Amino acid sequence: MSVLGKGGRERKRRSLAAPALLCCVAFAASAAAQSLDPARDRTSLHMPPATTLREQFIWTKNDAAALDPAYQAKVRGQDDKTAPHYFRTHFRVDTLPQQATLYIAGPRSATVFLNGTKVLEFADAGLGKGFHVMHAEVAAALHPGENVLAIEEVRGHSSLHTGAGPVINQVTYGEVLAAKIVPAGIAADAPPLLISDASWRSSLEAHGEWSAPLFDDSGWPLVQSLGPLGSRSDFLQWNADAGLYEWPGYAGIGPAMRTFDASVTSVRDVVQPESLAHTDGLLSRGEFTVSPSATAPALTLDFGKEISGRLRLVSSSDVPVTVETSYGESAEEAMGHAYLGVRSVTVPPHGEAFGPKSAFRYVRLTFPAGTASQWSRIDAQGIAFPVDYLGSFESSDPLLNRIWETGAYTAHLCMQEGIWDAPKRDRGRWMGDLDVTGRVISSVFANRELMEQTMTEVIGDSPVTRDVNTIAGYSALWITGQADFYRHSGDLAYLRSVHPQMLELLRVMDAELDADGVFANPQKHKVFVDWSDGFSADTPDARIATHMEFYLAYQEAAYLLAEIGDPENASAYRAKAEHLRLAAQQKLLDPATNTFGNRWQSNAMAVVAGAATPTQQQAIWTGVLSHVTAPVGPKTVVTPYYGFYMLDAMARLDHRSDALTWMRQYWGGMIAEGATSFWEAYDPRWPKQNFHAYLEADGKRGYYTSLAHGWASGPTAWLMQQILGIQPTAAGFRAVTIRPDLAGLAWAHGAEPTPRGLIRVAADAGSIKVSIPPATVAKLILPFASGQGTILQNGRAVKAVAAEDGTRSVITLQHAGEFTFTQKGRAK
Repeated sequence: MSVLGKGGRERKRRSLAAPALLCCVAFAASAAAQSLDPARDRTSLHMPPATTLREQFIWTKNDAAALDPAYQAKVRGQDDKTAPHYFRTHFRVDTLPQQATLYIAGPRSATVFLNGTKVLEFADAGLGKGFHVMHAEVAAALHPGENVLAIEEVRGHSSLHTGAGPVINQVTYGEVLAAKIVPAGIAADAPPLLISDASWRSSLEAHGEWSAPLFDDSGWPLVQSLGPLGSRSDFLQWNADAGLYEWPGYAGIGPAMRTFDASVTSVRDVVQPESLAHTDGLLSRGEFTVSPSATAPALTLDFGKEISGRLRLVSSSDVPVTVETSYGESAEEAMGHAYLGVRSVTVPPHGEAFGPKSAFRYVRLTFPAGTASQWSRIDAQGIAFPVDYLGSFESSDPLLNRIWETGAYTAHLCMQEGIWDAPKRDRGRWMGDLDVTGRVISSVFANRELMEQTMTEVIGDSPVTRDVNTIAGYSALWITGQADFYRHSGDLAYLRSVHPQMLELLRVMDAELDADGVFANPQKHKVFVDWSDGFSADTPDARIATHMEFYLAYQEAAYLLAEIGDPENASAYRAKAEHLRLAAQQKLLDPATNTFGNRWQSNAMAVVAGAATPTQQQAIWTGVLSHVTAPVGPKTVVTPYYGFYMLDAMARLDHRSDALTWMRQYWGGMIAEGATSFWEAYDPRWPKQNFHAYLEADGKRGYYTSLAHGWASGPTAWLMQQILGIQPTAAGFRAVTIRPDLAGLAWAHGAEPTPRGLIRVAADAGSIKVSIPPATVAKLILPFASGQGTILQNGRAVKAVAAEDGTRSVITLQHAGEFTFTQKGRAK
């Protein structure tokens, strides 16, 4: 992961912080003090613990399904490829310890022999998602001198993620084994006596006394090693390492991340309250005591908002204590439907232990029946990528302000070891999600390193031979995402570095068009547009929307290739884009309605891509998109993801006021239902009682659905683009269009970060104030009608050009400074 050094970050912050302007400065200070984001104050963040592990993920050489295309074509389920594997290793022990604990992670079932003695056996008993760490006391089986560990095991649970790379596929498919022996009791850490590494041997066949110490294993091949636990960001995706919190010394927090303390705000759903003393200590990180009882005492902790992190338990008991924990983004999820299931956390005497890393608001704790325990601290350790809130937005509507902040916080939650779709599920890199989340990240945090790393990872190394995330539309969105990022960052060196992959990806996309230039999916690849009915499969509606995504991508590809200095390919894709536009008009348009079908998603993308003529745009508004605030029927469900493109389309149709009305209804509806981050799926018509049980996504209904999903953060960027009106038109904001539109608001102000400083805008009914940084040409499209009075710039008359049928006036600013525009003689 590429990360700026401390000095670089400080210089970048100073550059982006100037110049100051207007009341936005006061707003920024007050927002930091009252922020929804607990990691907004950098002074509250801590460096993660330095936990470098030597034990490695290993597997039988030449057997990983993810590395063999023939396997990948056949392997899909939990019960495929479950033949036993056999592992052996030799190690020395000079001084026998009084206690020694064996840890093994990866298998769903295993039998473990130490010096010929069976020390651990476990079977597949519904262990569930991700890694599970098994342990056994093994001091009695150790010998002074040489020792032999032998393992028969079956690969762990999970499935191949076709949208990811081979290493993470291998990990999530469960084709990894990790082991170590620690000379200490359960849950305690110490320098290990044995670790899994590249010196182990493995075989798919075992003959004779394969588990005996004297068995000759020299003919067994050496294992494949993937590297130490936690050493690659790939190991942390898809909840692959959710169970490794039980591994002594494992943190799974990359060096670019930071931690913070998150307090419990309330306690609820208490079982056996008479056994739980000093529960107020949970709110203040003070003493908390559990007395023995016949029924296991339990309670639910509420942290007040969605956080990404892990539960922390600090014991003051004299013996190890095992607590059952379950996380929930809603209280109901934590109470009985936890995505990660019920996880046991063993805390050593007078020690500290952590639960899994995930996103949650609630944690259900169940203490063992009949056992006393004392706790000096129970809270959460938040995990966040450090950012500065450089962009801002505030208006006369408190709900819109809350929507902006919630979207920014949602995007920040997804900034982990890479930009993930969600911090609970999937915890993976998806380009469709990034096309929306990335716009928010660029507009609010001006992050480049994590954006570039993620976009590079999702496309992979050259040669590119398949669609991004194996989804045709996500290939198109990789290109549109690159274009938006380039306009924000101006990073031409990075753009040139992905030039080969871009051309290879475009060739993949070319092959998905028919002779007429229509997206036809001849190889029957995966088609996904939205979770709405008919858009997550290869259907006519999904093909139309994907075609529009391709058209937009080809236009943006022509722009990017020209910027790179590849005029030949730029010209070719400009021509191909026109071919797609004509194909849409000839093959996809419904002449009876002058729309591209009757679905929101397809028509919204037709408008965003520019495939619809002005007459068709009017028909799309009248016949389709105008009904968004009063939807009827299941086919009018849309996710917050494609809701962003609908907002964009409504703005392009000059219906920003209608877009705000829908934003208040849709994203404001989530907030009204208690959201502190925006959800993967939502419809205002879905039941409100136990709302999480009724959310629908990915062909499922209920608690599986994420309540913090980056693709839902779009309104944050939209409010800056369409209300403040700030839109880059050249790389790195060398040129920018500023078209403020209050859309019924009394006032709005905010800022957008650029590589040379902040662009600030403040608008009310009578004036527009802007601040322009150096080396930026700003085209202002002011809400002052031509012929209705003299336009004043800082109190002096200035010439303007009429625009938008005379309803607005255009002024171009060629130099930096602070400017106030009013219109003298304008009708009130």
